[in-house]
Amino acid sequence: MFAGGSGSLTGSAISEASIATDIFLGDGIAQARLRLEDASRNTAENAALLRKLVRRQPEGQSVLVTSAFHMPRAMATFCAAGWTNLTAWPTDYRSGNFADGIGWHFADNLASLNTGTREWIGLFAYWLTGRTQQLMGAGCNKVAQEGPQRQPVTSPNNKSSLQRKAPPKT
Repeated sequence: MFAGGSGSLTGSAISEASIATDIFLGDGIAQARLRLEDASRNTAENAALLRKLVRRQPEGQSVLVTSAFHMPRAMATFCAAGWTNLTAWPTDYRSGNFADGIGWHFADNLASLNTGTREWIGLFAYWLTGRTQQLMGAGCNKVAQEGPQRQPVTSPNNKSSLQRKAPPKT
């Protein structure tokens, strides 16, 4: 499954789904295995139109792949559209070493501020307009909530570490 229109209000631009189709077919994935949504213009339409396209959500986990800075809004939006069992797979991290960001790189810093501000405003606007039901997407990943939880434990040398612990059976 892949969702991605052009983002164009007039529909005249090439869709992300058509580009992805070329990549998937070039990598040998059979056309019959692809479910592509190419009409969306934003994240809310990605979630709703893809959900409508597949009608019934696949069994097991679905992986939501998007830029790391966009993941909170994407998760919240897909949850509101009825998706469950989502695993977030953030990509395109835009961070580096702390020392890399120090300096008077006004244009670079302004671009980063613009990206972050746009996402937070978008997340808040989606929440205000009902495109999300919460400001963050936590809560729609049933598998993660019911799966193994990480619990702090004390090692023999009294140092805290994390260890997987199975959830209680109900």
